[in-house]
Amino acid sequence: MTRLTSALARVLGGAPAKRDGHVEDLRERLHALHTRVEQLQQRTERLLERERERVYERASLVAMPRARLLAASIALEGTPSERVQVGRVRVGEPVARPFSRWVGLTRCVSTVPDVRELWTRLLAFEAECGDDALRGVPCTILDVPGAVASVVDGTLRITPRLASRPRTDVIAIPRCVYDAAVRKVGNFGHWMLDWAPQVVALWKLAPDATVLMPHASKWFHTATLAHMGLDPRQMVPWDGSPVECGRLLAFEGDGRTGGGRPLSPLMEVRRLLEPAAV
Repeated sequence: MTRLTSALARVLGGAPAKRDGHVEDLRERLHALHTRVEQLQQRTERLLERERERVYERASLVAMPRARLLAASIALEGTPSERVQVGRVRVGEPVARPFSRWVGLTRCVSTVPDVRELWTRLLAFEAECGDDALRGVPCTILDVPGAVASVVDGTLRITPRLASRPRTDVIAIPRCVYDAAVRKVGNFGHWMLDWAPQVVALWKLAPDATVLMPHASKWFHTATLAHMGLDPRQMVPWDGSPVECGRLLAFEGDGRTGGGRPLSPLMEVRRLLEPAAV
């Protein structure tokens, strides 16, 4: 501002030729100042929006009588003062990729009438969507600094608990452990598209965590995760009985939009598998 004041003084007191030069200089300075103010305003608005989101998430986790979560199969228990210690972490990057270019030509080979009817409705639905893009948002993970977790009637119950003695053990719980049909967990396609991405997202957040796996785990669960770089010794079958740890990571939402696949964590699975595919 001091420089602008000096420039204005030169404009008012100088000769005509110099005055024109000073006017142009002043105009450039004002334009630069205006641009800088706009940049600061945009940055401030982004910071305020992030802070609003953080406060809203904190309030939703502390809400009475219980926390409002993104997954109906998780119950975050304890008092508000205990739940206020819980955080929500986003893992991955937003995804927006052209749809038709990646899918190519598809057709229904079945002659079963109801299958062909379903296929026709699916194509009609895609044609009406208009937005030719596959979209996904980062997945969310609950980060609890000390907790007891158990599975009761298909619900993961988490009770925050600050231990009298600090603990360093970290446990990660994918949703397939408590919220998936056994037949789906044992299906290779569902495992690679739905459940393995959850484990990878947890692993990216805490590489040294012990990952609790479905009690009825298959050999290909460990094999595929090991192929992506996870240590098989970190994967422990769990029957849902109470466990306590110094830090608990619970997979909450996989970032699906429109009922599709969890694209954001799937992209990470693809990156991990790419070296092996070359």
